[in-house]
Amino acid sequence: MRLLLQSAMPPIGDDPDTRDVLVEVAEGHTANFGIGAGINSNGGIGGNLSYEQRNFDITAWPSNFRDLFTDRAFTGAGQSLRISLEPGTEATNASIRFTEPYLFDQPYSFSDELYLRDRERLHYDETRFGTRVALGKRFNYIYSGQVAVRAEDVQIHNVDDEPIRAPEIVEFKGHTTLTSAALTLRRNTTNPGILPYKGTNTSVGWESYGALGGDLYFQKFTTSWDYFHTLNEDLLDRKTVLRMSVDSGFIGGNSVFFERFYGGGIGSIRGFKFRGVSPRDGIDDDAIGGDFTLTTTQEVSFPVVGEQLRGVFFSDQGTVEQDFEIHDYRVSVGAGIRLVLPFLGRRRCRWTWPCRSSRTDRTKLS
Repeated sequence: MRLLLQSAMPPIGDDPDTRDVLVEVAEGHTANFGIGAGINSNGGIGGNLSYEQRNFDITAWPSNFRDLFTDRAFTGAGQSLRISLEPGTEATNASIRFTEPYLFDQPYSFSDELYLRDRERLHYDETRFGTRVALGKRFNYIYSGQVAVRAEDVQIHNVDDEPIRAPEIVEFKGHTTLTSAALTLRRNTTNPGILPYKGTNTSVGWESYGALGGDLYFQKFTTSWDYFHTLNEDLLDRKTVLRMSVDSGFIGGNSVFFERFYGGGIGSIRGFKFRGVSPRDGIDDDAIGGDFTLTTTQEVSFPVVGEQLRGVFFSDQGTVEQDFEIHDYRVSVGAGIRLVLPFLGRRRCRWTWPCRSSRTDRTKLS
């Protein structure tokens, strides 16, 4: 938006300091096409091809074929449409997601996503095709809630060496129909922007599997808490920030291995391989997931170059157990650098050392 003060125009009224103001508004580009590639320890090498329209209008159908290539078709209502394809060496994802941020001009949101997810696990492949529909409510600037339902076809295939695999993996080979209904409540007092430096973000979730039918029936409960505090601020307003977090989850009922909790890798207990922390079964000690998880993190990040390049020291602790108990507790420490860019988000590079592990864990050093 550009604000132009027409100072040469004559005064209006009795106030000599009053002038006419001419405001010119130029609408920015709301569509974005992206292409990229990356590598991480959780998913190997992957690419990304995406199209996003942040001013979508699902009711603005084109009147002719040429309108498809102009701003006169499917634009103008402030909705969002994202189409993405993410091929990779270990994981391939494709999705179409529609979002209405202000349903009926009220503080409600609506989203619907259709997705295909294919993942190569260590001894089998997992393919999911499904949809997720969510209705959200913003109670105020701090509290929000969401109700969501999903339906999936989960296929476990390409199981290698079946005679030595965990019995549960062999039992669920083939297609499984999964449905669930979920409720999430959130309280967020963190500052706006890409770098949180104060406040807390707390969420509590409950998901009921089999609520709409299907082959699985159990309950999943999750909690998450993140705390941010500025330890120091230099003369350039660059902040050294402490982050502490606690995540936990519990499953009640007869769960299945592809919906249980696993630990290790990015976003979990770093220093351990992706899904390297888990209860195990079978002749080859296959990871089958646990019904209880608890992880904690303490992290200090500090500026290196501006606010874009930051250093970080951290420690992770946690466990994944078969039942509601703490039997083996893992600990890791590490350091790294973080590149923060408004148009790319966060890019990280870390070095982590597992200090305490279980005999059956898979660590980065093993």
